[in-house]
Amino acid sequence: MQEIIKAINSRKLSFDTRGVYAVMIRGDFQMTGYLTDWCGFHSYIPIGGLTETLKYFVVGDVETSTNGYGYNCASFANNTANGRLGGDSIVNTYYHEITETVTDFYQGWYFDASEYCDVGCYGYENADMCNFFFDSDGVSNVKVGDKYFLVQGNWQPGYGCVFKKKE
Repeated sequence: MQEIIKAINSRKLSFDTRGVYAVMIRGDFQMTGYLTDWCGFHSYIPIGGLTETLKYFVVGDVETSTNGYGYNCASFANNTANGRLGGDSIVNTYYHEITETVTDFYQGWYFDASEYCDVGCYGYENADMCNFFFDSDGVSNVKVGDKYFLVQGNWQPGYGCVFKKKE
C-alpha cells in the first residue's frame, strides 16, 4: 500500500480524505495469505498523524492465480455470469470490500453476530455475514449497463442477507 502513498506524494494521484482507493492485483502477486487466507481486504493508512486517513481495499484476479487457490475465492467457479472467473469474482470481491470500507474502514461494520445469526454466518463484518450467499439462480443477480454479475448479499439487521435495502 506504500505504492498509494508514493503516488500521492509524487502528485500522480490526488488525496481525498472522503475517497476510497481500490488496489487491483494479479493472482500471481506474492503477498502473505493472498488467495489462501483472503480474497480481498480493506484497511486504512493514517496520513499526517491521525488527522487524515486514506481508506483503501485490495482485490485480486483469481483467474491469474498460479497456485490454484483462486478457486477458494470464487464459489461460483463453474458457473460465472460472463464466462470469466477472474472478472466475475473481482466484481463480487470488489462489492464485498467496498461495502465494508465505506461502512467502517477501520474494521468494517462490526457487531455481535450471535444476536442476529443462527448457523451459517461467516464473520462479524456486514459483508462477511453474507460471504458467498448469492440468493439467485447461481449465474447472476445484478445488471450493470448491459452486463450481468453475481454478487453476494449484504447484512441488514432484522432482515439478514439482502440485495437491496428493506424498509
